[in-house]
Amino acid sequence: MIPPGYEGYKDRDYEFKTIQYSTKDGLFPGYRYYGFHAIWTSGPINHAKILIYNAGESLSPFVDAVQQHIVDLDNKEIFLPETESGYLRPQAGDGSGGAIFVRCREAQNWKLSLPKLPQSQGSTDRKIVCPKLDS
Repeated sequence: MIPPGYEGYKDRDYEFKTIQYSTKDGLFPGYRYYGFHAIWTSGPINHAKILIYNAGESLSPFVDAVQQHIVDLDNKEIFLPETESGYLRPQAGDGSGGAIFVRCREAQNWKLSLPKLPQSQGSTDRKIVCPKLDS
């Protein structure tokens, strides 16, 4: 669901999504994941070079990817599996990219930003806040 105030934006909906797991979930207890757009430029899945955009900025003609990382896209401590998110992740070398859902503590460490909600929604910054269990 696109947050109120963002209807009509030309952005990928997963860049506005957060997935939060219950503390009783056996696989991802209390974890929160944020959606971002990434392009997998090279390397195998366990050593993939990816370019990541701040959430809500990937379709802007004035914004480039903000970070580059070499990661293991199958690492469940950092990335939510594609089967859990319901979105296709980037494919190696295709250039168009795809969705990655980054665990809160990693997104925070990488200093990625979230879409700034309109002031009418009460948001004043774009910082990521993690639940205590996911720090």
